[in-house]
Amino acid sequence: MAAINLQKLDRIIERFAGVEHALSSGVTGEAFVKNSKDYAELAPMAKGAKALKEAYLEREGLTEMLAGG
Repeated sequence: MAAINLQKLDRIIERFAGVEHALSSGVTGEAFVKNSKDYAELAPMAKGAKALKEAYLEREGLTEMLAGG
């Protein structure tokens, strides 16, 4: 079982994608400032969450291969 729930990782990744979308849609003023701060805080976490999720999924696939082989 994963040490961190995959759903939690997905929520981090989805939140970051939402912030990226907001910034690319041309928000201005206070919304831009808030989204910029969120982006700066979430970027390292989202990168780590993506890598960790990929590692969990790879481990799961390898475990299935070993069990079947």
